[in-house]
Amino acid sequence: MKKNLPKTLVVLSNEVVTPNMQRITLGGDDVSLFPADCAGQYVKLMFASDGGTDLSILAEDEKAVIRTFTIGSFDLLNQSMTIDLVRHDIDSTQPLSRDAGGYAARWAQVAVKGDVISVGGPRPIQGFSEHADWFLMVADMTSLTALQVKLSQLPEHAKGYVVVSVQVLEDMQSLANMPTGMQLVVHSTAEVLSLAQKVKTLNWLDGDVSVWCACEFSMMREMRSYINSDKGIERAQCYFSSYWKSGVTEDGHKVIKRQDNEDLNKTKL
Repeated sequence: MKKNLPKTLVVLSNEVVTPNMQRITLGGDDVSLFPADCAGQYVKLMFASDGGTDLSILAEDEKAVIRTFTIGSFDLLNQSMTIDLVRHDIDSTQPLSRDAGGYAARWAQVAVKGDVISVGGPRPIQGFSEHADWFLMVADMTSLTALQVKLSQLPEHAKGYVVVSVQVLEDMQSLANMPTGMQLVVHSTAEVLSLAQKVKTLNWLDGDVSVWCACEFSMMREMRSYINSDKGIERAQCYFSSYWKSGVTEDGHKVIKRQDNEDLNKTKL
């Protein structure tokens, strides 16, 4: 099997790890087709239009519904990997459509040991500069897994801020890889301040900064403007990515994200 073809993985376990986060552990022989260092890379979970994972029911010209997630832990020896999904209240009695969300959330609600799913990838996420006087890292719950991996890549002497937005404080997971010089700032979506506004309250440190920011589209854009324009930080020192957009499915988000990248590139000319 070529690595760019979908792999068939099997659900090993399904557990709730915080009030609003669910963890699926996947395994099977096809795990051996993943590179050993794929933790932090993203994969594509594939669904049929009815929300199931049996892609054989797709018409010849019909494409699978794709939902993107980050690989958390990866164990090649035991042929397993974990994927964390933000939990949503989904009415399983309502029909699904490609123009509405809920494919992955509905599957995660009912997935049990032995269920099978097709998975595309993995693909690496873009890196960020690890050479700076200090670091600013911003994530919401959708990018918490990626943040964990990026923290492990920081130098031991790293200092700066790690800002994490969660739905409730109980959703905050341990950041085992965070250097002691990094200050954790936890933001709750129940706060009056938005995630972007919370970042703007931080005391800006002296020296060159490296920025890693992955979150909701509107929040990402506001922080990008603040850091690149207001603070005058060069784009080469920054990684900004939107993992989702409020009120929009992944398919719609892709279109918006592509247009945003095109508009951003025009300003470089």
